[in-house]
Amino acid sequence: MNVILYLGIFWMMFGIIGFIFKIQPLPEKYKPYRDLPCTKEYMRKIGLSWVMLGAPYIIIYVVNEISKIDAWINAISIILVAIPAIFYTVKAEKSYKKELENLMK
Repeated sequence: MNVILYLGIFWMMFGIIGFIFKIQPLPEKYKPYRDLPCTKEYMRKIGLSWVMLGAPYIIIYVVNEISKIDAWINAISIILVAIPAIFYTVKAEKSYKKELENLMK
């Protein structure tokens, strides 16, 4: 169960650093646009999505340590808390692609 804590801490730190300093690894297709303001905003949104993923995992770890939840419930909760971060990331990706398309016109 310590893996959940370590993943949560890593994702939180990675997300906070990415959100504050706007440093996130960019896919190769976006590297030519690295200096655009919309790319900086995209990197900030991706940093926030890492925080959205890490924070619930830390909470799950704490709740599990206090109450010793059944393994099945724990596994389901781990999957369920990741869903908002995944949807947020997909939405950020779509809006960034739309902004790039508008800039290229």
